Amino acid sequence: MRIFLDQRSYSFEQVKKGEFEIESLSKYGKQTLQFCHQWLNDQPTFTIHTSGSTGTPKPIQLQRVQMQKSAQMTAHFLGLQEGMTALCNLNTAYIAGIMMLVRAMEVGMEITVQPPSSNPFADMPIPQSFDFIALVPLQVEEILKGEDSRSYLCDSRNIIIGGAPVSYSLSLLIQQHCQQNKVYATYGMTETVSHIALKKLNTTEETLFNTLPGVEIGIDQRGCLWIKTPTSSEPLLQTNDLVQLHGESSFEWLGRADNVINTGGVKVQAEKVEQVIAQKMQELGEERPSCVIGVPDEKYGEKIVLFIEGEDLSKVQLTVLKEQIQAGLGKYEQPKEIRVVKDFPRTPTQKINRHELKEQYRKGLC
Repeated sequence: MRIFLDQRSYSFEQVKKGEFEIESLSKYGKQTLQFCHQWLNDQPTFTIHTSGSTGTPKPIQLQRVQMQKSAQMTAHFLGLQEGMTALCNLNTAYIAGIMMLVRAMEVGMEITVQPPSSNPFADMPIPQSFDFIALVPLQVEEILKGEDSRSYLCDSRNIIIGGAPVSYSLSLLIQQHCQQNKVYATYGMTETVSHIALKKLNTTEETLFNTLPGVEIGIDQRGCLWIKTPTSSEPLLQTNDLVQLHGESSFEWLGRADNVINTGGVKVQAEKVEQVIAQKMQELGEERPSCVIGVPDEKYGEKIVLFIEGEDLSKVQLTVLKEQIQAGLGKYEQPKEIRVVKDFPRTPTQKINRHELKEQYRKGLC
């Protein structure tokens, strides 16, 4: 099997023996092939950094056997087999990109590896479809909006989407264009060595995450998910994700406990508000990234501020949007302010950095 990288092709055996000119590679190419070289030579442990989306990035040491188990679980669930083709257009310094490399090497898939970009098919000398692709929501949205690239994605057999929640408007795009393949949202983290649950997106019938074989789940007194998985070194992982359980192996993700906004003594889940706002914006033809954040307020304790990415809205657009939001949300769920930000701060894995956005607001920078 082979790795296609930096417009070159390397067999797994070449990478194992170190038969590549490290100085001729891009920075991305170096980190990718160095990891593959270590993996193919049976390195037992690896230090991976978290993305920092929910706090300060931190290093986590993972055992080879954990990563192998994760790859096996995904391969079994999706039916990945030797000789299939895979595409990695993610940062290979983080768990999502690293596990794409591991899956390819463990299963024996040919893998094309490219630096992260908004539309990987636009950057290929000869675009093609794949048996297995992992992307973040922003990439999927960009691909599906481009007629030239859309067919390559829709003809790819298995697509997993992670790194951030899939928006309402993106879900509609996926259901519209991706009917012949399998498209899943993922749930997982560095500590679980990538995803431990998948939710099918190209159907209106399935709204729940279903765990991979061997994973146990439950909730604590707050309603937050705990996980027992063979991919973790911990006997039980406690998350800050609020969920509703549906049986022993399915759950609905409600949002982060960290994103509960206490406004006027009423607890409001940010993600619930964001979903309604995204739907209203899509109906108005304003399909932009947005998020709500609770900021300190003398009267309410915290007030809800809606942030919208992109160019400024006109007074008419703002008035119509406010009217639509008021019709769809309860009294305490409605944003007290709307701020338009040209570019959201994002983590290295392309999640909206809520901490940084809140800090920018505090400093009067947005």
